[in-house]
Amino acid sequence: MDTDEKRELIGSISKMKKQCGRIRTYCQVSMVMLVLSVFFLYFFILLVGQFNLPVEIGVSEIIDLVLSVALCSTLLYTIFRIFADAAVSATPFTLKQAGRFRTIGWLIIIYSILDFAKALIVYILAFRDYIDFFYYHPNDPVPLMTLNTNIYVLLAGVVCLGLAYIFRYGVLLQQLSDDTL
Repeated sequence: MDTDEKRELIGSISKMKKQCGRIRTYCQVSMVMLVLSVFFLYFFILLVGQFNLPVEIGVSEIIDLVLSVALCSTLLYTIFRIFADAAVSATPFTLKQAGRFRTIGWLIIIYSILDFAKALIVYILAFRDYIDFFYYHPNDPVPLMTLNTNIYVLLAGVVCLGLAYIFRYGVLLQQLSDDTL
């Protein structure tokens, strides 16, 4: 490797580290905003309960909020760790990073499945007196099952999971290449 290629490689690595540092900072700000919004919602729920305001917040909304916040915060923290390690390490291609990408894929898939399950449960509870799975009459007040299934979120999780395995394969190939040299 000649000096121009070394200089270009070192410049590229320093640019990558700067960008990873910026993205890490954006993730930190996002996590702080998420925590502040959770506290805001918590105090709003307390206000509603204290002043008997005519707003109904049920257990299902609170469970949905807790699950969404838990998944989002885990996702943000994983992304933060990816960019934090990439900003300080010599190479971003490690098995630990591949595992983090796999975690992100699974979190997105779990979120999609939980969202569909929540919509299905709400649908069944809302129309439980009218649902007959073996018979449908046009005069029944049950709408056809039009659940909001966001297939794109599920597809994004599957793609992220696939990329994680490709990334892992690349890391193993790089280690094999480094060992033979």
